[in-house]
Amino acid sequence: MIKIPSFLPSFRNFNPVRFFSHAISFETVSQLSKRWNCVETSLRSKGYALLQGPNSKIGTLGQVASLFGTAQKHLRNHQTGITDIIDESCQNKKTQVASNGEFLPHTDGTYLNGMIRSKEGKYFRVGPPKFILLQCIQPASDGGGTNILVDGEMILHSMIEKEPELLSSVFSPISIMRGDHLVLDVPIFKTLPSGFYALRFSYDSDMYFPKKMGVQLARFNERYISNSEYMTLKHLKEGEILVIDNLRSLHARTAFVGERHLRRLWIHDDTESEEFINPQGDLYYKSDIPATSPTAKYETYGPVSDPSLSAKSIQAGIYIPPHLKRVLDFHVLRKGIEPI
Repeated sequence: MIKIPSFLPSFRNFNPVRFFSHAISFETVSQLSKRWNCVETSLRSKGYALLQGPNSKIGTLGQVASLFGTAQKHLRNHQTGITDIIDESCQNKKTQVASNGEFLPHTDGTYLNGMIRSKEGKYFRVGPPKFILLQCIQPASDGGGTNILVDGEMILHSMIEKEPELLSSVFSPISIMRGDHLVLDVPIFKTLPSGFYALRFSYDSDMYFPKKMGVQLARFNERYISNSEYMTLKHLKEGEILVIDNLRSLHARTAFVGERHLRRLWIHDDTESEEFINPQGDLYYKSDIPATSPTAKYETYGPVSDPSLSAKSIQAGIYIPPHLKRVLDFHVLRKGIEPI
């Protein structure tokens, strides 16, 4: 039995249009590689791919992740980025996130928007991961801990068709502040170099926006983000690996009681892999602060190795067909907002 998330307006409205499709099974990573067209089709059409591995070993997760690109480090794991997500009774390592509570729909890494300096002295952008891999080791026995995906592509299509007056708000700049990370003036929906769009959102105390946008963003959160019409649900089984397009889908989780164990790994966004350079001229202002100091807090979120394009790179993000793109551009550009 799947528990009802409390962030939905009411039990009566809980009617998700989709439950997860059948998993793509594999015994070896080589076998999964041969079924790559199934993986790519699922990610492109649904915003996720559900894989059934031969076991729940950490090595299996690492091998599968290598097909999707370069792993991205995390504050809780500076080497491989693999983080254990467990129940509150079991935490004994810094690489673990312990919580039994409900998680609201969010983009992983909403607070990331900076640069790192690699070991080779090169500079690269660091932002939210492109993909998230969640490997189930032990599901919660009480039916809780259900994974919920909110499809940003369905939402943006629906907004364009039904409520285009909201578009100017979700393409206007907001800011995000968490700990010592401050992201200024990023839109909820951002235009990518590919022409797709990326969703960055978490309706919580980390997000800041002009007061005049408050009513519109509350409406967006209630009518779209917290609307079960745009949700897909799954109670993960042992050995399953859920691959989430983090540029397209928000993810959430219901609360649970008892033991539960998942592993999480981020995949670096290869569209952010372009190297940054500067003119190498004299400093206008001779500061005694090391020039690399602003990058230090992002180094624990950089790729585990210098980023390079994955051989099996998959286009992530939200696709807008031409007839909807014309409507989107009209309502956004006429407000004087250039899609960022």
